[in-house]
Amino acid sequence: MRTKPVFENAVNGLESEVERAIRATGRIALRAVTAEARPEGIVLFGRVPSYYEKQLAQATAQQVADNRQVLNEIEVVSCR
Repeated sequence: MRTKPVFENAVNGLESEVERAIRATGRIALRAVTAEARPEGIVLFGRVPSYYEKQLAQATAQQVADNRQVLNEIEVVSCR
């Protein structure tokens, strides 16, 4: 059985930690936000209905991102 390298486990753990923190805000619209660790930092993806929720996701991610840059690629879409 082959195990994942330590670095890959740490990256996956950080992605999961960021996503858990965003979901812990209790905002339903943030449930679909995902995080991906890349060399340039943590990248957030998803769609939310307001700029407030986009900013909330970013601020939450920055709190747990281990001094990595947070790149916010979340789209704001109107639900009209």
